[in-house]
Amino acid sequence: MNRLRIATYNIHKCVGLDRRFSPERIVEVLKEIDADVIALQEVLCHSRPNRRDHQAEFIAGKLGMDFRLGENRQIRGGDYGNATLTRFNIAASENYDITVKKYEARGCLWTNIDAGASQLQFFNVHMGTSFFERRKQVQRLLDEHIFDVHRTARNRVDHLIKGAQDIVAAGAHGCGLYGVARFGARATGNPTAKPPNSVQSPVWRHCG
Repeated sequence: MNRLRIATYNIHKCVGLDRRFSPERIVEVLKEIDADVIALQEVLCHSRPNRRDHQAEFIAGKLGMDFRLGENRQIRGGDYGNATLTRFNIAASENYDITVKKYEARGCLWTNIDAGASQLQFFNVHMGTSFFERRKQVQRLLDEHIFDVHRTARNRVDHLIKGAQDIVAAGAHGCGLYGVARFGARATGNPTAKPPNSVQSPVWRHCG
């Protein structure tokens, strides 16, 4: 895995600024970006006859990707949270609760992505909108060692992960896009209001 394109996108339940519900538009944007791994936030998934209502499954199916959903709360009977999509195989996943009391439920979705010669430890994080909330969430991520890939590999998976490992955290609301890779990548910032940016390793960018 020498080059990897990553995108992070808050899709707001597939409702655009024109108030139209259109998962198809999300699919078209993501097709144009052609990312290998995609972190989506504010994804709503209902188990209904219309496949469009399970947004993670619908978008992943149209892109031909594997996916995992990290449910943070229920909205009108549907699972609501983060979703990670990838053209590679997802070997394992776990969703971590990083909710701060009296604030909206938030989560950090970890996936172990089998990218061939390398294992990618990918964290899809949707943080709060206030500075106080984000500070508490970062402290929780550190205190519980959620970003510690070695602890994750030992305690969350039934077998030891072999081979090279890359670590990426991507998300919304101040999380930025951060990469620690075996080829020595450093994170760099380029905030934008346009959804979403695509990035390629060994350099990852912030994607608002």
